Amino acid sequence: MIEEDDGWVSPNENFARVVKRVRREDGSVGAIYIRADFLRDYLAARGVALRVLMYRQRTSIEENSDHIAWESDPYLDNRFDGQFAGRKMRIHPGGYPEGATTAIFHVWRTDLDDGADIPRMGKQQMRELSRDPEPFGALGLRTYE
Repeated sequence: MIEEDDGWVSPNENFARVVKRVRREDGSVGAIYIRADFLRDYLAARGVALRVLMYRQRTSIEENSDHIAWESDPYLDNRFDGQFAGRKMRIHPGGYPEGATTAIFHVWRTDLDDGADIPRMGKQQMRELSRDPEPFGALGLRTYE
């Protein structure tokens, strides 16, 4: 193969571009695209392999979890090609875990001049910070995630 610009061409393939290098704005290499047949030959010639990994997540919301018969929670299953991890937990509508609470804080500054067109905000003093918490728990029908 012959390097040409930001890629390589193959003289045996009528100078077809077989490898393309894509650069970021700062000039560093962002990606390399290789034709599949040339990638296989490259890896075979060096006696190495390419392992592709992926991550998937799936959520199912059910009214009842009796049909899930895992021995433990969370359930872990090591397989030859990776790992499966599953868990079941009770949730409220909206996805909040059962027993979770939420608090709303109303926060404001007391050191500003409300009458000014453009208030100047200097360094804030913690003693001038006002808080008013309103904690509450999730209510409603419980489901399983």
